[in-house]
Parts: sequence; C-alpha cells; structure tokens
Amino acid sequence: MVRCPCCGYSLSVLSSKYVLDYKYWCCICRKAHLQKKVDAVEFRELNRRLRLEDRERINKDYRRVYRNENVDKFRENQKKYYSLNKNKVIESREKYRLKNLERMREYYTKNKEIFRQRQKEWCDKNRQKVRDRNNKWWSEHKHQIGLKRRKAYWKKNTLESYLQRKQAL
Repeated sequence: MVRCPCCGYSLSVLSSKYVLDYKYWCCICRKAHLQKKVDAVEFRELNRRLRLEDRERINKDYRRVYRNENVDKFRENQKKYYSLNKNKVIESREKYRLKNLERMREYYTKNKEIFRQRQKEWCDKNRQKVRDRNNKWWSEHKHQIGLKRRKAYWKKNTLESYLQRKQAL
C-alpha cells in the first residue's frame, strides 16, 4: 500500500484519460503526488529495509555456523591463552578481589547506619521468614549449643565453688 510522504496516510489513484502520468491523491493533506516520485521513495525505503533484514539474517546464520564449526578451535585457543598466562590471570583475579574487599569495607564503614536500617526494615517486612530460618538453625544446632552451655556452666560453677572452698579454708 502506497503511503503519503507528508502524513503517512494511504493514497488513492487519480486517473484521467488525458494525463499520461498517474497521480496519487491524499485525502488528509489534500495534495496530489506524482506516481514516479512516490514509487521511487517507496522503492528506496523497501530496498533499505530488505538490506537491513538480509544483513541481520546473514550475521545470525554466520555466527551460528561459525560457532558450531569452530567450537574446538575456540576452546583450544582459550586453553592455550590460559595456560600461558595462568599466573597473570590468577594474580589479577586476586588483586581485583582484594581491592574489591577493601572498597566494600570502606563503603560499609561510611554507610553503616544505612545498612543497619535496611536490614532492620527487611527483617520487619519478612518477620516470618526470619523466624523460620532461626528455628531451622536452632533445630539443626541444638546439640552443639547444649554442649557449649553445659561446658560454660561447668567451668563457671566448678571454678566458683573451688574459689569459695579455698577462701573458706
């Protein structure tokens, strides 16, 4: 469907037996457009759109085919690069990790109140999740907690009782 170059509305054909060049008429603009000019513009636009679609399709096909054919070659190159630069890669990763940890600590120390406020808000919103998580942890670690408590109780009471007996004598 041919569209008006001014407003984009579909054009209708004006025909006359005396005129050799057909004209298109736009009902909204109230203008007549020569058929040759309108068709040339439409053809250029169609060509441009088709070229873009072809380019995208060809690129997708090429990537798919290249990946499928050269997976082994790609992996070989990757292994070769990693084996040659293994120490450099590990050092750079370690440096990045340490720098990132340092930055995170600095940010946390500067914004400690904000982090605590967010954590408190989250706990208030998700009170049931927090309870469930705590209950699950408690049920899994009940035995160890009991042992620690008994050990602390025994140390405290035996030490106190020993000191009291010693002072009494």
